[in-house]
Amino acid sequence: MNTLAFWRHETLRIDIEPGVDEIALALTADAWSRTYQSRVLIAAADEEVVTTQGGIRVIPDKKQEYEASDASLPALAASFQVRALDTSLQQIGERYGRPTRKFVATQLEYSAGLPK
Repeated sequence: MNTLAFWRHETLRIDIEPGVDEIALALTADAWSRTYQSRVLIAAADEEVVTTQGGIRVIPDKKQEYEASDASLPALAASFQVRALDTSLQQIGERYGRPTRKFVATQLEYSAGLPK
């Protein structure tokens, strides 16, 4: 049970650059948002449109919104793209605990990211 969801809520920021992998970005933002303990904002060096690796145009959140964020999630590096969901679940477990990690994985019907 995700008991902490009712007691704590924080705003997290994902910094993106042109050429970001849109699948890794979506998986990361979705997993963190499903904790019900955090809200994810997308940040960029400027407030212009950022074009992803696959040509999708992303409009970052307004600068004043993400500047007040509680923390920044690790940058989406090239090596992160292949295992974005596994990495996000691991980080969620480290930040919010194993029950929240399991809760998110269950919502996504993703058992591969959980230890056996």
